Amino acid sequence: MSEEFRKRWLDGNSGCGYPIAFVKVNDDTLPTEAAPGLTFRPSAQARPIWETWNLDPGWVSKERDRLSRYLEFGSDGAGNPICLERDRGSVWLLDHEDDFSAQFVNTSVTQLAESLLAYLGERNADVFRAAIQGIDSAAMADDAFWAFEANVIGAE
Repeated sequence: MSEEFRKRWLDGNSGCGYPIAFVKVNDDTLPTEAAPGLTFRPSAQARPIWETWNLDPGWVSKERDRLSRYLEFGSDGAGNPICLERDRGSVWLLDHEDDFSAQFVNTSVTQLAESLLAYLGERNADVFRAAIQGIDSAAMADDAFWAFEANVIGAE
């Protein structure tokens, strides 16, 4: 998947202005930066939220327990962490301004990579929704990250 993804990303990225650099996340390849304002680093550097956010060591243990399943490996344009769920390998965005409430992104990193390709330069919300539905139907749930992004395509 890595070489195929790189080629497809390079083909679709022409003229979009994103840097051409990649990271390994689990066994998949992701760009270091991608629309909509996402950045990624290797999963080998993924850490628990309380480490990357330098939260007080006395942070409520109940909160640590709740968030211990997430390892941060990226962020969105607002600085919200993008995380891997340890047990399932699913991808979540945690809202740092709302007690790190979780928003589903994708079922796997592979599906995240495909979703990034589908989003790349897309200007038609219906085309994008159909693409995501085919890639990862759970990512089109009303409260999921990509469903929200589909609502802003073409609204700029």
